Amino acid sequence: MKRQFKSLLSKRKDIWKDFLSILGIIRLIFEILLYFFAELEKHKSIKIFIVMIFMSIVISFYRNRPKKYCKRKLRDIDSWIEIKIGDIFKNEWAIIVPINDYLDLKLWGNVKRSNSIQNRMIKDYFWKVEYLESELSEYSDKLPLDIWTIIDIWDMWFPNKKHFYLLINSKKQKNNHVSCNTDDFMVSINKLWDYIADNWNKWEIISVPLISAQHNKDSNLTRSVIIKQLIDSFIEAAKSKSIIENVIISIYPDDLTKWDINFQEICDYLTFQTKNYKKIEYDTKSVWTPYTPSTIKKISY
Repeated sequence: MKRQFKSLLSKRKDIWKDFLSILGIIRLIFEILLYFFAELEKHKSIKIFIVMIFMSIVISFYRNRPKKYCKRKLRDIDSWIEIKIGDIFKNEWAIIVPINDYLDLKLWGNVKRSNSIQNRMIKDYFWKVEYLESELSEYSDKLPLDIWTIIDIWDMWFPNKKHFYLLINSKKQKNNHVSCNTDDFMVSINKLWDYIADNWNKWEIISVPLISAQHNKDSNLTRSVIIKQLIDSFIEAAKSKSIIENVIISIYPDDLTKWDINFQEICDYLTFQTKNYKKIEYDTKSVWTPYTPSTIKKISY
């Protein structure tokens, strides 16, 4: 409720403009009807005017109601990016679950106490952390895993046949906390798109949380920046290979007010980026060609 009120308050100028425009349109329609149906003249009264005002208020508030999602198609590419506010576990198909390089699912109780996707996955789909640990036991002699390593977990008995990708995007510290930096974030998401393109059915749906939002040590890597970078990196990867038809960037509802995320600005950014990206094609070169720069074959907008 607080988020909706704040969103409406931020759009008060747009609401006022819409109110005046809609009131003018309704009044014009009524005058046109009077021209053709003179008998309506006797119904002109203060009550009719109040009804017009009420209708204008309802419509203007409806037009400016807080959005819960926005979805845009990439220009000339058969892929959609959707930004959605809500519970990521209610989305269809696959979910990306960030995890640390030691696959430590407890961190001395920190995971269990946290309101994280990892903790929710364990409770709702594995019931006990030991069950998931047994699934990951084959990696025990390879720890720590490289940042960007992706582990595919799927079980036909999961509710709704949920599919999980564990994405290594943070490093375990000596104090049983985890951390990551901007490089870790960038490498992990770029490798993620490559992995999905090579290992996932294109027609399915994958949901991505705000990766690195909780553990990054870079103050400039805000949640808004993370969302925009997820958009940009997906578009960049989709220029050269077919990744997936639908990707959902999922935002936890409380994050909007807690971290002051401007959802409308994010949606406007998505609209602009999906329509205005640049694609450069280079001429192919023979393996025997001397070390010279490739020539640009085509630039498309």
